Amino acid sequence: SSSGKGPRPGSAAAAPAMAQEDPGPAAYKSSREGKRVVLVPMAMGFDLAQGWAYYLNREITAFGGVFETRDPNWSIEAGAQAITEAISSDPKPNVLVVHSPDLNSYSKLFKKAQEAGIYVVLIDNPTNFAADAFIGSDWDRLGQLEAEAVIKGCGESSSKKIGLVQGDASNASSIYQYNGIMKVLAKNPDYHHQGVPYLDQITFEIGQEPTVALLSGFGLLALLALVMACGGGGSSPA
Repeated sequence: SSSGKGPRPGSAAAAPAMAQEDPGPAAYKSSREGKRVVLVPMAMGFDLAQGWAYYLNREITAFGGVFETRDPNWSIEAGAQAITEAISSDPKPNVLVVHSPDLNSYSKLFKKAQEAGIYVVLIDNPTNFAADAFIGSDWDRLGQLEAEAVIKGCGESSSKKIGLVQGDASNASSIYQYNGIMKVLAKNPDYHHQGVPYLDQITFEIGQEPTVALLSGFGLLALLALVMACGGGGSSPA
């Protein structure tokens, strides 16, 4: 039996266990080294695009890659030109990261990019094209959560009037949020939306009807506002 005083004379001491070198970091680095990634947002002059560019640049360049941006400045035509030039450039980018303004405008260009061996990654806004990856929110589910929150905030004792203001009717995030909102309203027929105007910007006045709660989806973001909590004994304003 062991005396707890170490190995017996003549016996070999147990060698300490040595961990093998993890091949993961080296494989990760080599897969990115020298790779070229181009970000084409809707514009570079707003916080989302600037945040994406910062973190993509930090990650890609840390592993020896090349990161570039293009600035369409809210112009679909300029965005299409930027993507076209990237596809025809030499060397071509390995990855195109695109913030698409709508569901269809860039679909043919995405197909050309993939045919040229370029991975297409969509960020924030999905499209009607089967890209290699989509990174963004579940906008349909967010729309459902927004409508559920408004209905809960209004309460059964309220006027149950919900006004729905939709933003850019071609923007995917707005479209999918609207679909989610309508799914919830369909399950709650006592609550209804009054009219469905389309706005390309969020400049409007609130206060014409103080008993109406407003659901507003526009562009990239959804604004949920319980304007007066539907009135008639509902909750306090949010």
